[in-house]
Amino acid sequence: MKNIIVLVCGVLFALVVMALPGSVWAEQDNSINIGGLGLVGPDLSASAFIVEYERHMGSGMSVFGRVGVLDYSFDDGWYKEDGDGPGFDIGIRKYMGSNGMKGFYLGGTVGIWTTEWTFTDNDYGTGSIYYRGKGDTTSLKVDIEVGGRFPLGSSPVSLMPSLHVGNFFNIDSTCTSTSVPGADCGNESEVGFYGLLGLSMGIAF
Repeated sequence: MKNIIVLVCGVLFALVVMALPGSVWAEQDNSINIGGLGLVGPDLSASAFIVEYERHMGSGMSVFGRVGVLDYSFDDGWYKEDGDGPGFDIGIRKYMGSNGMKGFYLGGTVGIWTTEWTFTDNDYGTGSIYYRGKGDTTSLKVDIEVGGRFPLGSSPVSLMPSLHVGNFFNIDSTCTSTSVPGADCGNESEVGFYGLLGLSMGIAF
């Protein structure tokens, strides 16, 4: 149910922005951006598929809505967690030295993301699994991004590399034990502070 609510909020935001008076916007001041974010580290791997609708407000400032799906895995040898789930962000970008949506930009977003996850907890490195469980988490995500939009020649298509730094703040979380069915396990998801690299394709219209 939470996943459905998040996706519905994303669609509603896009519809509201698209319904704004057309006379405010110049030609090709709209863009659909499709891409991904990713990170691979010693203990953590994560990826996200994202779709954005972005609209230029003037003077190099844009607003956008983003829907995405996160998939991650954490394993430090003792504790292992796998999770996935959808999310919705709203944000702004400021393009530097430009009156349009091109060149380098600074941006930021806030959003709501939900994840469903499972975990196994090993007995202090002995290799024997002594506890298992599953949970779901609703988080407030705050993100700062640095990136760019670089058109491919004279076409409306652009490449958009980016660097994201942010944090998932736990709003609501539940966890139940599968080792002791029905018991509250008390664990919280490992999803929190992050740094991600991204690459998207923007199509202006």
